Amino acid sequence: MKSVERILKEVVLLPQHRETGFTHHYRGDVRLGKPAKLQIASFDGDDGFYLYQLDGQDQWQTDTYHDTLDGAMKQAEIEFCVLPNEWIDVGIERSREIDPAAQAMAERLRKKLREGASKADDS
Repeated sequence: MKSVERILKEVVLLPQHRETGFTHHYRGDVRLGKPAKLQIASFDGDDGFYLYQLDGQDQWQTDTYHDTLDGAMKQAEIEFCVLPNEWIDVGIERSREIDPAAQAMAERLRKKLREGASKADDS
C-alpha cells in the first residue's frame, strides 16, 4: 500500500540539545544514542504525527507517535530541550510503501491512545 509521507519540520541537534534522560530508546538490547536530527512527519489517511530520530547519515533510528503536531514538538522538548522556535519548516513530500503489519500496529496504538485520552477526560 502506498501513502504520501510529508516531512513537515526538522531540527539539527546541537550541543545545547542535551539528552534529558526522561526517555530512552532501544533497538533490541542496545540503547540508542543521541540522534543527529529530528523530523516531524505525517501520512495521508493518518491524523497523527511521527517524531523521527535520525543518525548523522539521515538514517531513521526510531520514532514516536503523537496525536498532534504540538505533542510531537513537546516530546522533542522533553527529550532534547528543543524549543518550538528552533524547528525549520521543511515541506518535503514523497510516496512511500507502507507495510500493512506496521499500519495495523499503528492503528491499534492510535486506538489505545484515544481510549486513554477518553478515560482521562471522564475523570
